[in-house]
Amino acid sequence: VVVRPDDGKGIMELYYTEKGSMEKHVIMNNEFSMPKADITIHAIFAASTIKVKVNGDKEGEGETLTKALAAAGFGDDKEKEVKSIAIVGGSFHEKDWTSLPLALYTDGSEGLANLKEFSIESTVSYLVQMPLALDPPSQYFKEAAVETASIAQITQTSDKAFSDAMALKKISLPDVTQMGKATFAG
Repeated sequence: VVVRPDDGKGIMELYYTEKGSMEKHVIMNNEFSMPKADITIHAIFAASTIKVKVNGDKEGEGETLTKALAAAGFGDDKEKEVKSIAIVGGSFHEKDWTSLPLALYTDGSEGLANLKEFSIESTVSYLVQMPLALDPPSQYFKEAAVETASIAQITQTSDKAFSDAMALKKISLPDVTQMGKATFAG
């Protein structure tokens, strides 16, 4: 069973109940062990937002990473002033993973060319795992200036997730138990 919210929506609560009981069994990280009972899975959806902290002290919230950065005072004309981004709350969906390489584009004229630190904190309420089967595989920090990354809550990395991340010096993936192919190639 896959529970996937529509774009712009997030799972606010995910749980199951056993037949004949109203007791909620919370499902964490979209995974649970199937009990030996008939169950009903419940998903409550709401509009999703990403909460960010930029350069350590500016906060913003929006439906996308770009909108959250703008809310923190770092719209298109000020993206180059961004040195650090921490995703500190809200939801981080598959669309956020797939748009991340575009946000980090660093040809000197667009994107977050001066971003040195990126993190997704354990305080994020809903985090979709890195998409595993993208074609071509996402290279999240390819050609980016990111030197330090810390990503809590993900349990697996996608193929080539950090390949060709030449500036990356330190990464923390405290919950990862499975690495994709060529995760750090290049």
